[in-house]
Amino acid sequence: MSDSANSKLELGLERLAKAGTDADLLGLALQSLHGALEDAFRAQLAADTHVPAAQRADITDPKKVQWKDLLDAMVLDRDLGADDRRTIWRVNGLRTRVAHGERSRINRA
Repeated sequence: MSDSANSKLELGLERLAKAGTDADLLGLALQSLHGALEDAFRAQLAADTHVPAAQRADITDPKKVQWKDLLDAMVLDRDLGADDRRTIWRVNGLRTRVAHGERSRINRA
């Protein structure tokens, strides 16, 4: 995993441990965990020689390859399961609302 992904994962896990049932703190933890997952996915795809070179170069640029396309590439090229992809996409909706200033409605369930 990349250094960036590792540091974001550590921060996300720290935040999660401190959050308890506080929805706002859980939202912050989700932000960090999402960042870690995105960085890890980008690093894996960029290093995968089975992915065409032009696509590998674009993978590292979030403006060229957005989250939905990144998830699709992980399904095609790195064996991310369809159910896992759907779960990640669903939770991303929660993360997006928090990132855009809405009050978090996240719970540990």
